Amino acid sequence: MPRGGSLVLLLLLPFHCVAAESRFVPLTEFQGTFGFTDVTLMTDTLLVIEKPGWRLSFETDSRKAFFNGVLVWMNAPMSRVGNKRIFSRTDIDTLAHPIMTGRHGQALVQAPRVILDPGHGGDDTGAMTKHLRESKVVLDIARRLQHRLASGGVQVSLTRDRNRSMELSTRAARAAASKAALFVSIHLNSAANRDAEGIETYVLPAAGYASTSGQKTDLSACPGNRFDQANTRFAYLVHKALLNRTMAPDRGIKHARFEVLKLAPCPALLVECGFVSCPAEEKRLMSSQYLDTVTEGLYDGILNSIRELTLQK
Repeated sequence: MPRGGSLVLLLLLPFHCVAAESRFVPLTEFQGTFGFTDVTLMTDTLLVIEKPGWRLSFETDSRKAFFNGVLVWMNAPMSRVGNKRIFSRTDIDTLAHPIMTGRHGQALVQAPRVILDPGHGGDDTGAMTKHLRESKVVLDIARRLQHRLASGGVQVSLTRDRNRSMELSTRAARAAASKAALFVSIHLNSAANRDAEGIETYVLPAAGYASTSGQKTDLSACPGNRFDQANTRFAYLVHKALLNRTMAPDRGIKHARFEVLKLAPCPALLVECGFVSCPAEEKRLMSSQYLDTVTEGLYDGILNSIRELTLQK
């Protein structure tokens, strides 16, 4: 969505953005909805709102937001109309609400099943360096995590359990066939900037909104959008737990229309566990001890998500 700075600019927003959210929400309504009383304008662009247990910060004309210190990229920026700050109704409903209330909109079940999806495989190696191959490392993480979850009493299976090629649609189909309650796709990252490092977690953008990168114009609704609230809630739990274990830089919960997220038959997230292109992070990802740390972070977040999906806790 284009940046806003005045009522005139707001009225000139593209139709698809306005139609997608139906209306904007002023800061006062945001406060009232979630019981925030303390509002501080740290600078002309930085806004902080607080209540017991929660501290949120937003940047004017930016999609960046921090929920208790965790970076979450919104679907639309917080904008300003005169002296008022406004938010997308979509971000209130599908992002702030599930994160802060824990309400994910999914029916509770007796024994939720998790599907772990090690990315790539076979001829598709994913990101590569001289020393490691993404498809191999993420399968290693997935196997460790499968064992850890099963030992904790969680029903869990993998989309692939060896180095084999697999269509993206097949991954989603396997989740559907097993009646999964949560789909977690595991990947490693790469970038031209060798200094880029840290953890990213992806969920689908809301219908009518662009991906966080803003590079693609696809704004369509996808089957996976019916889980928007749950996607955000479980991504927040997993992302936060992974950061707590690894102490890696927080690159945020982002939005992208990856095929496995678009086709997912249940709440789904895709986790980028580090950058192979960063020498320091590559070295860590080559360490069995660090892979155990990554596994523990994923385990903590997934277990917390499963507890929220379980009928009898």
